[in-house]
Amino acid sequence: MKIKYKISTKIMLSIILVNLIILGTISGTVVYLLNENVGNEAKEFATTIVRSNVNEFEQAFSNIESAVSVIASEIIADVNVSMAMGDKQYLQDYKKELAKRLKKVGEGTGLTKSVYVYFNVEKFGQEVDIWMLDNGSNVFELQDSFGVDYYKDYNSWYSDPIDSQLTLWTFPYVSEAGGIITSYVKPIIVNGESIGLAGMDLYLDDIALKLGSVELFESGYLYLMHPDGRTMVHKDLAFEENILDTGDYQLLLDEMNSKETGFTHYEDGSGTDILSAYSHLDNGWIVASAVPEKEVLSIVRSIINVLLIVLVFGVVISVIVSQVIGKRITKPINQIVEATEKIKNGDFTTLVEVKTNDETKLLAISLNGMSEAVRSLIKEAQHVASDMVDAASNLASMSEETNATVDQVALTIQEIAKGTQDTAENAELGAEVAGEINEKFVTLMDNSTSMKKNAEYAMEVNKSGLVAIDDLREKSDANNASNNKVKEAVYNLDKKANAITDIIATITSISEQTNLLALNASIEAARAGEAGRGFAVVAEEIRKLAESSSQSADEIRTIISAIQNESKETVSVMNEVAKINEQQNESLTNVNDSFDKIFGSVESISAQIEVVTKELDELFISKNKLIEGVNNISAVSEETAAATEEVEHSMDEQTKAVEEVAKNAERLNSLSAELNDKIKIFTV
Repeated sequence: MKIKYKISTKIMLSIILVNLIILGTISGTVVYLLNENVGNEAKEFATTIVRSNVNEFEQAFSNIESAVSVIASEIIADVNVSMAMGDKQYLQDYKKELAKRLKKVGEGTGLTKSVYVYFNVEKFGQEVDIWMLDNGSNVFELQDSFGVDYYKDYNSWYSDPIDSQLTLWTFPYVSEAGGIITSYVKPIIVNGESIGLAGMDLYLDDIALKLGSVELFESGYLYLMHPDGRTMVHKDLAFEENILDTGDYQLLLDEMNSKETGFTHYEDGSGTDILSAYSHLDNGWIVASAVPEKEVLSIVRSIINVLLIVLVFGVVISVIVSQVIGKRITKPINQIVEATEKIKNGDFTTLVEVKTNDETKLLAISLNGMSEAVRSLIKEAQHVASDMVDAASNLASMSEETNATVDQVALTIQEIAKGTQDTAENAELGAEVAGEINEKFVTLMDNSTSMKKNAEYAMEVNKSGLVAIDDLREKSDANNASNNKVKEAVYNLDKKANAITDIIATITSISEQTNLLALNASIEAARAGEAGRGFAVVAEEIRKLAESSSQSADEIRTIISAIQNESKETVSVMNEVAKINEQQNESLTNVNDSFDKIFGSVESISAQIEVVTKELDELFISKNKLIEGVNNISAVSEETAAATEEVEHSMDEQTKAVEEVAKNAERLNSLSAELNDKIKIFTV
């Protein structure tokens, strides 16, 4: 027979296939995990960078906003609008004082390079401005005025807070001092009117420097833009250039405006896939990142190339190793196949020698053992064939003697059958009596079991009653403790009420003295005339407050008196409750003693029932053995009677069989001779 596929070839293909599966699975898993982890890490890294810069900008913006709010609040408190309207020199004098304050704020805080206050030109009919600018050495100097005509045109930093009373961060613009800035301006509002504005500037160059210092992979960068798409700081776009004018970025802009913070990807104008994290400042501006996706995934591609090299190298190694292993495995198998062919042709003297220490050696040992066993079997068969000839002759003579013995056995069986019939009738009567005993015993066992269950139920009920009494006693003790705590609390409440009464008396005395002082203050204010009018109003308010305090003290005194009366009545009720609880505890003790006596009696009855039940169980076992023995005797007797009849019938057949054995003995003799001739063909 020609073999289509050798074992060595199958082994080689199996090893290569397994290695390919393992290496492919590992490679695929590694690539998948790298893609997932690198993508997530890049996303988290970019988002963290963006949020970190947003937090820094927010902190800087917040500090400026707080400082401007303080300046505006101080001006509101300082400026007398009526005097400013009537006397133009008033604001000019105030300007000198305010310039010193702004200089101190600018040099001391380090928040900005420009801080200023501008009063409403239209309202006051003159230009009063204080603009302090850093000269580059952290020395803030007062700048020249713009002139009245400057304010006739619209300027966001001035017009929005003055005309619309808006507090805002302006879109970046070119400063009069040079450089692109964004201004935080806040209107100074008095009696609903804008009398001026306070503000600080933030230079866009500082923001650009901060964003430009961040490294994102090889060419990634951060940028700042307005929600409408106008760029403020961007690596590739000019200031105020709109991203919508440079490509189809409407969906990107809509997505960024729909979430406070997020991560997205898009394709730029050159077809490059870009990964972008973004976040909003409190004023709505967007800080975003732009990183080419290929830079993020470059490490993944490098690892994939390494994995491909490892995969090819692994396949080559697998081919070489599988060929060596295949030859080592198939060599002893071929030896075994050759030996098997010889054995098939009848040569059982063939032996296989295998030097390996694996399953093939076991197979060779087993084949050698089988060959030796068959060789021994054939030798034994030769001896048996010779002996069978002699045995066949002896069997014929023994058949004649057996025929005579069968006749004597038949007579003996007839006598046994008669005795067995009598035994079966007596056993049947015993079985009927045992059945009656069993019925009465079952009734007795049922009654005993019922008594035992009733006794157990009575004990359980008694235990439940004792548990309920113990629980009731615990709750009664807890109730007594609670009553004592209530009495103590009411007593403490009464003491504190007395203390409050003393305090109220003091408050009443203070109110009366305050009322007198307020009256004296009103009299003194009246004497002071116009200058004391404000003091008179305060004195009147103090007098009203003193009268209100006196009235409230009277009301509290009435409430405290009612609380003290209720406290005394509560103490009386608590005493009555304590007496009732003592009586209840005595009753519980009596009931508990009664339950203990009942439990003892029921427990004694249960023990006696348990003894009776055990005796009945033992008697029940003995009864079952008796019934089983009687039934067995009856069954055996019936089976014996039937068996003797069958034996009697079979004796006739036995006689015929003995005659048939004699005939077969002669045939066996001839077959033994034929077998001896067949065995001679084997080489042993």
